[in-house]
Amino acid sequence: MNDNDLTLIIDLVAGRLSPEKERVAVERISTDPELRSAYDTQRAVASRMHTAATPTMTPTEREHLHASLKAHLHLDDPVPTAAGVPSRWNRWLAPIGGFAVAAVIIGAVVILPNTLSGGDSGPALEVAGAPKTTVTVDTTAPEPADTPEPAAAAPVTAPD
Repeated sequence: MNDNDLTLIIDLVAGRLSPEKERVAVERISTDPELRSAYDTQRAVASRMHTAATPTMTPTEREHLHASLKAHLHLDDPVPTAAGVPSRWNRWLAPIGGFAVAAVIIGAVVILPNTLSGGDSGPALEVAGAPKTTVTVDTTAPEPADTPEPAAAAPVTAPD
């Protein structure tokens, strides 16, 4: 017997077959002893299901069952909040931040070792190694001719 035969027997017992299919099924069952045995078993199960008492619960029993199910399934526990879906800005800021970090690392690897070691850093730092220049600036306003000569202005040095 295969699954189709079992489905046919179950449908016959439940009364879901058309009269034509029911007639064909009854003929098959009457000729095949294995189908007859399965049919008798399904009819016995169906009759027991219809005559069995339906279980009922009092409201107190129902509340107790509900409370114990909730406790065993941890339904009263607080639900952890899920992390929010990243916004459009967050999706764009991550690659930009990655590029910024890469630029800092490249700068630290290429420029920083040359400045700390004091070695020849090439044309990039030639200006920093140039000698200091001194510029004299006269900050006094021109005086009339009858006043004495002003004192010499102090030399001003360029910041490093």
